[in-house]
Amino acid sequence: KLAFSELYLLLVLLQNYQTLNYMGFKKILTKHDKLFHKINGIEWFKTNIDSSPFVSNQQVSNLIDEVEILVTDHLENVNRKKAMQKLRVPPLTHIHKGIVTYSLVT
Repeated sequence: KLAFSELYLLLVLLQNYQTLNYMGFKKILTKHDKLFHKINGIEWFKTNIDSSPFVSNQQVSNLIDEVEILVTDHLENVNRKKAMQKLRVPPLTHIHKGIVTYSLVT
């Protein structure tokens, strides 16, 4: 159960990272256009960033859904509320750098 919780946490963090990158690109290019009184940046954003894999790829969302379904169906006996409580992601301020560690050598 702990492994699923850690996997879920990492997937949510990855999804947040994707969103952060998207918003960062948009803000930088909007600021560029505003500063130079042009629209090149937002046009470049629409053609290059909106179609890039980190924006259009839905694999992370699909994996999050699959983990939720697996935990609900197989570990919590179809009790979705209980499963989501187990998978609950803490606020980002409570996630420390060393929280997720793996021991590869036993």
